Amino acid sequence: DGACLRRASQRFDVTITDVTEETCVIGVMGAGARDLLTAVAGDHWRNFPFATARTIPFARRDIRATRISFVGELGWELTATSEVAGPLFDQLIAAGARPMGHYAVDACRLEKGFVHWGHDVGPDVTPLEAGLGFCIDWTKDFTGKAALQAQRGNLSRKLVLMQVEGDPLVLHDEQVWEAGCVVGL
Repeated sequence: DGACLRRASQRFDVTITDVTEETCVIGVMGAGARDLLTAVAGDHWRNFPFATARTIPFARRDIRATRISFVGELGWELTATSEVAGPLFDQLIAAGARPMGHYAVDACRLEKGFVHWGHDVGPDVTPLEAGLGFCIDWTKDFTGKAALQAQRGNLSRKLVLMQVEGDPLVLHDEQVWEAGCVVGL
């Protein structure tokens, strides 16, 4: 991501600063997320449209709350400095939050059909093939627009959600077989 941003930044008068070590993101997701956050950080969570962000006061500091969820349920991603993230996490746990493992998060997002860059899609899968055509603003110019326009209505492959029987650990790029032949990944 950093290399992509640095390449793109050469066209603009911008400064890119890596703040990875200075910030933390805590995902609070699930049916009870709003009530939990209200108990910990006050009543800032109503009338908070999906895919928007706000600054929320917490412990005399600010956190950045983004109304988004990777698991298909109500949720927010809370971005805070490292100094604020620890106490915030502790208060969330004290209020009843429970950490969720990566495999559980993956299972939830898969059940909702949410795609993950690097697992389900990558640079060789177009937004149309991934079922993300609704995210494309066709009124704007963007890199690759002509290729996508040519692909519209003429897909040779498509990302689909499948139900797998048994208890396999399925991460990505596992072969899909039909009648003794590999028909996809």
